[in-house]
Parts: sequence; structure tokens; C-alpha cells
Amino acid sequence: MTGTPAARPAAPGLRRTDHAALRLLAALLPAGFRDRQHAEWTGDLLALADSAPQDRRRYLIGAARTLPSLRRLVRHGGAGGTPVALPGGVRDTAARVLLLGLLWPILSWLLWIPARYYGFDIPGRLERGNHEFLIDPKTVWPLDGTPGWLDVIWLVPHLGAIAATFGPFLLTIVALVGGTATALRHGRRPAHLGALALIGLFAAFLGAVLFVMSIAWDLPTSDPILVALGVAAVALGATTRTLRRRARAGLIALGLAIIPLLVSFHTAAGHDMYVWFAD
Repeated sequence: MTGTPAARPAAPGLRRTDHAALRLLAALLPAGFRDRQHAEWTGDLLALADSAPQDRRRYLIGAARTLPSLRRLVRHGGAGGTPVALPGGVRDTAARVLLLGLLWPILSWLLWIPARYYGFDIPGRLERGNHEFLIDPKTVWPLDGTPGWLDVIWLVPHLGAIAATFGPFLLTIVALVGGTATALRHGRRPAHLGALALIGLFAAFLGAVLFVMSIAWDLPTSDPILVALGVAAVALGATTRTLRRRARAGLIALGLAIIPLLVSFHTAAGHDMYVWFAD
């Protein structure tokens, strides 16, 4: 017998209207599944407790739209596994993909190239030597002075820095790494995984096309990609209210960090830095 669910006490911090809406939504689900789904919705709304009322209404509307697919999932026996869902809204999902996708390559570039180049005074050492000798990046910490078995760890920032300096690679990394990390961290409904997979495949295809174009026709594809990613990161960080304050600040910081990356491509100092890194 599947009557109406027993009254649940409102979770601390949850508004009465939200609690009532969740009870109504949960009542429309099969009895064996409604408690778990109610708890999931409650957790999401508690995370939005400080957001604007329209954000919570938008979430509830989105939850109502998933009722048919949830009922089908339960009917076909697919509700026993780990639920998978993405944060609601295109803007929120795009912001998380950018945040998690830009984190590795941008931080790697900052720490692995300019921080080592200027932190260990490579320009000054070259100047004092009248540029008569080269300074191998492998002789600069951390590649020099740490055990050889750590080289596999230093490969991570090295590859991230290389990806950041070439727009098509960066676009592909943002979509694949950011999309995968977003799905793993915030996934609860399988329907969204297909959308993320399509985004990742499209970005990988677009990155490959831009790579071929840049090689075949010598087109400057990195600049427009970097500008687009930087503007998108700053704009989404400033306007996505469903993100926590630290996440929004981090996304804006990553977007602004693209500025010195872009500038380094068009200055003599940046050219010298990349010549050193390529050695």
C-alpha cells in the first residue's frame, strides 16, 4: 500500500513553503524511492538557502520536471544505484565546468613558467652572463634538487602549462576535465551525463579542427579562445548566484589570470620566457 507519506519535520534552515513543495513532489514518487529523493532535494535547497527566492523556485520547477523520468527510472529498476545529477541551470553548469576545467592549466602555467622564470631570476642570470650560455629548465627547482622518481608528479604541471599556452588544447582540456569533474562532484541524474558527454566530444572536435587550422593556415587561434574563456569565466563568476562565494571568486580570479597569459604572447619578455621554457 502506497498512501501519502507520513509527515516529515522540516529540516532546520528550510523554509516552510519549500518544505511543503518538497513533500508534494515526494508524494508523487513511488514509496520505496521518495524518502531518498526527498532527502536529496532537501540537501540541494539547504545549499541554496542564502540564494535569491527565484533561484529556489527555479530549482523546484526543475525538480518537478524530473518527476516523469524519475518514475520511469524506478519502474525499470534503475533507481537502486548511485544517483547522478548536475547542478540545475545551464549557467550554473557552465560556471562549474569552467571553474574545474581552467583550474589545472591556468595554475600550472602560473606556477611552472612565470613563477619559476622570475622567481629564480632567470632573466637576471642570463643578463649577467651576457646571454652566452643557456639555463636549462631542468636545472631549476623543482626538477633540480628533488628525487628523480618525483618527475612523474612534475609532469602534471608541465603538461598543464603546455595546454594553457595553446588555445585549442586549452578549450579541449576545459571541456573534458571540467565536464568530467563536474559530473563526478555534482552528478545525480543520468540524463545530464549524456549532455556533458556531447559537450566534451564537441569541444574535443572543435579543438582538433582549430589545431588543424592553426597549423595548415597559420591562424592565430589561441588569442580568441583565451579571450572567450576569460570573459566567460569573469562573467559567470560575477553573475552565477548559485555558486558559493569562494567558487565565484575563484572563477573570476582564473578569468583574470588569463590576461597575463595572453599578454605574454605579445611581449619581448614573454617571448624570452617561452624560449627559456622550450629549451
